[in-house]
Amino acid sequence: MDDSVSDNEWLITCERFVAFIDIMGFKDMLLRDGHDAVFSMLQKIQKDANRIVSKPLYSESGERTTKFSLYSDSIMIYSTDNSKAAQVNFMLTVARFSSSLLQNFIPFKGAIAFGKMTVDFNASIFMGQPLIDAYLLQDELQLYGIVTHGTYDKFIDYNNYQQALTLNYNCPFKSYKSSHYLVVPFLMFAKTIKEVEVVAKEILHSPAEYAYSVSGGLRHYVDNTRAFLEHCNDLIEQVLPEQPLK
Repeated sequence: MDDSVSDNEWLITCERFVAFIDIMGFKDMLLRDGHDAVFSMLQKIQKDANRIVSKPLYSESGERTTKFSLYSDSIMIYSTDNSKAAQVNFMLTVARFSSSLLQNFIPFKGAIAFGKMTVDFNASIFMGQPLIDAYLLQDELQLYGIVTHGTYDKFIDYNNYQQALTLNYNCPFKSYKSSHYLVVPFLMFAKTIKEVEVVAKEILHSPAEYAYSVSGGLRHYVDNTRAFLEHCNDLIEQVLPEQPLK
């Protein structure tokens, strides 16, 4: 658990942004790779999450506005509240974290939602409708990525960072396709337009690595992810901000 936001600043119950991210194939990883290897992977995930939340890229006050928790194969990211700074930094955190998982070839899917949520780290109480909404939506998703729930969609504003961090896409779900916003992995963006192609090639390579460990029906996750990342790459110059994200 990250302690970058002090207990005095943290509201236990309020309206906030919530991400639920599931590490896929966890049972098979334990069976195939062994306990020690999976433990090392979780340590890597926690280290990366700590690094990301400890360095907010956007905060009007300069304060950190997110916390995360890791429980077995589930990762939850929470914002301090529903402020504009918390919203933007939350999305930046999620986008950066999704890139980290892709780069480390960790299969995952997730969703973000908004609503009244109780997050009490001291008492280990985590309860609220947005956590349920995010969990149920990610369970339907059929690619390695993070989709937004309808409760979050109203916050997407194409006059700010949301333009670069979400993309409306015909998402593959278990039994259908539907137009939803997907989080664009942060490393699809570079400091300049010239660097975009290099970065895109790096992240587009990730699904190919996943393919080496899955076969049959699960291979469509790889295909769907590659299609989405290639779509991002095709549109990257249109959504890249005039100024680099800092």
